Amino acid sequence: MQDVENSPISNDESTQEKKGYNPREKVEEFMSTVREDMTPEEIRSLPIETFQLVNAYVNRALNNPDKLGDALKTLVVENYHHTPEERFVYDPQNDGTLFVDEDGELVSIKNAKFGHMPVEGQVAKKQYIDSFDTYKVLTGPNKGKIFGSHERPLPEPSRSIRTQEEQ
Repeated sequence: MQDVENSPISNDESTQEKKGYNPREKVEEFMSTVREDMTPEEIRSLPIETFQLVNAYVNRALNNPDKLGDALKTLVVENYHHTPEERFVYDPQNDGTLFVDEDGELVSIKNAKFGHMPVEGQVAKKQYIDSFDTYKVLTGPNKGKIFGSHERPLPEPSRSIRTQEEQ
């Protein structure tokens, strides 16, 4: 996610029509949840530019995973499953790629290399992680642990994630 054009809030109409999913709407829901945790002064000081604004909200959620982690996990999983051409959310704290591991926990992937594969009947190509060096677990019982790509591979995230209340 280098710029606004490649941001996690891609508004590709074909994706919306086929899936009944509006990426911008889901990002707005996430931002609304995070905004509830902010003071009026913090809200007024938010950046205007879209990429920086999304990063500010993601950063806020990463700073308060006990309260905002579920909203961020949901954004990451929904973005992965519903916007195949731009599946991944940038981690501004660790300069990584956010993902949800097999345990339903938020992780930050370092040095992810992305590939794109054609999808039959679609112009957009499905983005995938071809390789990565390591990932750091950001929530849950393994919080703080770092795993290599061969040590503990990352499967495709489940469409449903466990929330803090369910754990």
